[in-house]
Amino acid sequence: MVFNIDKSTKGKIFILDDSIAFTRLMARNVEKKLGLETVLAFGFEEARKLLEVERDNIFMAILDLNLPDSNGSEHIDYFLSKKIPSIVLTGEFSDEIRDSIFASKSIIDYALKSRKEDIDYVLSLIVRLQKNSRTKVIVTDDSQLYRKLLIDLLEMHMFTVFEAKNGKECLQLLEENPDVKLILTDYNMPEMDGFQLTIHVREKYNRDQLAIVAISSSDTKNISSRFIKIGVNDYIGKPFSKEEFFCRVNMNMDVLENFEQMRYLANNDYLTGIMNRRHFFETVENLFKRDEVYGIAQLDIDFFKKINDTYGHDAGDIAIKTLADSIKDFLGNDGFVARFGGEEFAVVTSSVPKDDLKEYFEKLRKKIEENVIRFQDQELRYTISIGVFVRENKEGIQECLHFADLMLYKSKNEGRNKVSFHEK
Repeated sequence: MVFNIDKSTKGKIFILDDSIAFTRLMARNVEKKLGLETVLAFGFEEARKLLEVERDNIFMAILDLNLPDSNGSEHIDYFLSKKIPSIVLTGEFSDEIRDSIFASKSIIDYALKSRKEDIDYVLSLIVRLQKNSRTKVIVTDDSQLYRKLLIDLLEMHMFTVFEAKNGKECLQLLEENPDVKLILTDYNMPEMDGFQLTIHVREKYNRDQLAIVAISSSDTKNISSRFIKIGVNDYIGKPFSKEEFFCRVNMNMDVLENFEQMRYLANNDYLTGIMNRRHFFETVENLFKRDEVYGIAQLDIDFFKKINDTYGHDAGDIAIKTLADSIKDFLGNDGFVARFGGEEFAVVTSSVPKDDLKEYFEKLRKKIEENVIRFQDQELRYTISIGVFVRENKEGIQECLHFADLMLYKSKNEGRNKVSFHEK
């Protein structure tokens, strides 16, 4: 199983289990598959001592249900009292165990520990918490009691939560926080109900951009189907179990992330991560319409075939990736870069004055010329040729690219490692 991990997440995973073999197996999986550090303990007293030193470094804990030196669930309560998000593992499952550890305690989840798939499930929970810590949610309900219940549940899973008493307050919060990914809304609310809120949100955000989950105890006939038809992603009836709530929330977050991943793959070059040709045209189209494009360039790596022949195709890939990173870093907010194919790139500048374009692209050429890449204990250097068209008369993107391409060939024919300009 492949895990889409967040390398920026800081903190260690505390693993507490009296089985030395299982604890070390879990630790190897966490370290190898997630790249996270672990702290291991095989008994409650050992865990207490380690936690005194490591508390501020712990992201979350994986705890065995039963320990020889713990009085029942004393060790679980101890970790929860330290406000450490915890997953509880058990060798067997029953309704009694479920009620005693999940329904009655503020743990993240529980899992079996008998199969490889159980370990993968725990790893997926860790990844979900990593993502939740960067995810904003708005809880919208006129009942203060239910708002608090939902907020407590969401914060337990590390979401950043905002609260609103009605649809109008929710829309205001969404305006202030446009990166919100989930809205939980009741139906009956003063000023603006859940239906009206959903309609307003869907005017700006599609289902694959922001998830809306309606949560209601309303007796209104067919309310769930009506909610779904006007744009919610899911519906939960009150009262609900904690387990159902988290299953629904996590499922909707997974669906959103799958859509985001599909958009990324459709819009970005697989090797470099920068825009692909199609997305480049979509992105710069509005800049051209607003007459905000001053220069457009085409460039590629000189003697790229020689790099592949001398160092191998892995080196060629590294050269392309480092060039993409260098151009993106150089441009900053001045424009956009896309990979058009092979070793060829296109650049559009939107904030560099026309009179400065020659100096600007000459600086880029020199920057690449001075780059040194380490590859298998060797130093790899390369240069680029650039063709630039200075836009004067509202030329379209295809015309600009045509003239930039002519200038690129001019640079190639005149010895490479050169910038050539076309000005009308």
